[in-house]
Amino acid sequence: MEFVTENKAIFQGLRAQYPEFRYRKYSWRREDALLVLSFTYELAPGDSITTSIELSLPEGVLDETIRVHEDYIFRIGLAEAISYWKAHCSPVVHIDCGELSPAELSWWRDTWYDGMGEFRYRNGLLDVSKEDWVRFADNDSGTHARSSFSVRSPAPLSGNLIAFTGGKDSTLALAMLNDSALGPNETFFIQTLAPSREKIFDVLGVDYPETVIKRTVHPRLLELNASGALNGHTPFSIIVAFLGVFTASLRGLKYVIVANEQSSNQPTVPGTQINHQYSKSIVFEKRFQEYSKMVWPHGPLYFSLLRPFSEIGVAFMLKQYERAMPYISSCNVKDKTGLWCGKCAKCLFSFLLFSATWDVVFATKMFGVNMLDHAEHLELLNELTGIAATRPFECVGTTQETLAILARIFFASRESRHSPLLKDFWEQHQDMLFTPTFFASLACEFHEHAIPEESFVHLLKHVQDESIYG
Repeated sequence: MEFVTENKAIFQGLRAQYPEFRYRKYSWRREDALLVLSFTYELAPGDSITTSIELSLPEGVLDETIRVHEDYIFRIGLAEAISYWKAHCSPVVHIDCGELSPAELSWWRDTWYDGMGEFRYRNGLLDVSKEDWVRFADNDSGTHARSSFSVRSPAPLSGNLIAFTGGKDSTLALAMLNDSALGPNETFFIQTLAPSREKIFDVLGVDYPETVIKRTVHPRLLELNASGALNGHTPFSIIVAFLGVFTASLRGLKYVIVANEQSSNQPTVPGTQINHQYSKSIVFEKRFQEYSKMVWPHGPLYFSLLRPFSEIGVAFMLKQYERAMPYISSCNVKDKTGLWCGKCAKCLFSFLLFSATWDVVFATKMFGVNMLDHAEHLELLNELTGIAATRPFECVGTTQETLAILARIFFASRESRHSPLLKDFWEQHQDMLFTPTFFASLACEFHEHAIPEESFVHLLKHVQDESIYG
């Protein structure tokens, strides 16, 4: 992936034309069981939009409970603002509807910069410093009153809010917690991400209270993109983190549990800190934990249950829950008639991973196509194996994992060495491969994590041991 260098001039022109972005206000309303959060942003004088996020909550959440959580809602709006600010990249952001401490402002400045690493890379903006990227300003108009947030009395918290996407990682986390005694559990998920949620829940025997989130992009942003505004990846998982701790606090739950594994820590662009998965990395996880303790010292804590594991380790453990495999999908594209598009980097990595963990026949049955028969995926393979200048801008395994997976496939299936996709790699790059036994050694690894209770660690090690030693 090369720089889009011509966007530097566009970036400078837009910042000169639109020097200020304003986060005007937030609000909420109830529509029966639906909670609607609304946020108003001023992209330019006379150009304001109001976006919304809908949460379908379980029964028992009172209006008064929501009212004393408006400090969470305010900060959800600030996380959501990144998606709209990026259109013009205004150098100054005014926050008109709430107060932030100097320490918080520093955190947001870091997040706004580091979380937009891919955006900066793909728009040719890496030479823009953090100090010049964005500045948060106090409201100086005098026309918008600051919010006075209610003070909540500390309340005992217990139980887990499990983020579920329908992919292999969140399915494994859900299955392990469901089989443990570490509940009570509830789930939350983004409406469009888990098309087979009910089937996965059914085969796993999951029946928890759930919060369903619906988030839509305001059409004004699409208009701006079409007219030449800056566009690119934004750190969506930051929004998920804030929605998670908000929902957990409403429900009296102690932990927000996501399922990001070790591979999300690897930079997408070798030799840099540019990481497509920044908001899924352990760096962000620890930063968000620090932020939550600073702002909500008695509130829920966010962490990733699968952080110690490689992608290969996750796949090994999924074999214990093979009954769910026909229904999972880690593909962001998803064909209208299936769960996997069979064309993107996530599909190719997952196909290779499942071929190595099970076999090519199993993976083909899951995907409805043998991706090894399609040489047009060679560019994606080169990105996954480190031959290309960058890794895929997708949530995929590490280069090391991909090479270990290929070694396993080549060892287990000699026919694969002659497949249209892998033939050239085998002939030209087999010296890059690890020994076939390295694949199993990656499944045994247990990496650095930010899991707050030893009981969760014991659960993970037990499931890992069962998957490896039986």
